[in-house]
Amino acid sequence: MKRKTRRKNLFHFLCLIIIIYITTGCVGVSYLVKVDSYKSDKVPDAKNYYLTPGIKDLNKNDLQYREFSTYIINVLNKKGYKQVDKLEDSQMVIFLSYGIGDPLSNVYSFSLPVYGVSGGGVSTFSGTSYGSRGSSTVSGTMTSQPTFGQVGTQNIVGSHQTYLRYYVLESVDSNQLKKSGEIIPIWKTIVTSRGWKDDLRTIFPVLVFSSEEYIGSDTGKQISIRISGSDPRFKDIN
Repeated sequence: MKRKTRRKNLFHFLCLIIIIYITTGCVGVSYLVKVDSYKSDKVPDAKNYYLTPGIKDLNKNDLQYREFSTYIINVLNKKGYKQVDKLEDSQMVIFLSYGIGDPLSNVYSFSLPVYGVSGGGVSTFSGTSYGSRGSSTVSGTMTSQPTFGQVGTQNIVGSHQTYLRYYVLESVDSNQLKKSGEIIPIWKTIVTSRGWKDDLRTIFPVLVFSSEEYIGSDTGKQISIRISGSDPRFKDIN
């Protein structure tokens, strides 16, 4: 009876450990975002911009574009840019492109320890001794306590898919575009993030928020940014 009680208590203890691990180990999603921004040496003093899709055949009235462009407009307004509704009133044209790349399969393999109860139980013993008065035999039972620890390993092999999520903002000189149709870049910002989510609607605000500081600037190199999904500053881009 005592042995069953000990094992029952051990089982409850392991369940408690698992619950604590699940409730504390899975809290807090973070994203790794990479930003690469370029800026021309000859930048006109331009702030009025006309925003338009940079994706071929995408209409400005597309519902997804309208939602995504709202994030961009809010950020640009905070940086001192002013949106205009007509191309002829603009000093620059900003093209917005976005998308998700093809899935990439990642294979993983690792070993996990397997824990369990070993040993314990009741064993018998018997022994005979000899002397001048003859022999005597001693026998009985001995109880040993079970031990808990690693009893083996388990190999885990599997795969998961990740996606490249991105958006690109490219600004060009509007006056030159209207005069000759020539594309003269002013600045370009490329933002990417790789992860298991293929829902661009969820990830797009993360990309915009992470890159807000670098839009329209020259980063000099690709910058990696680790950001928490629970960051309270996310509300500022809505």
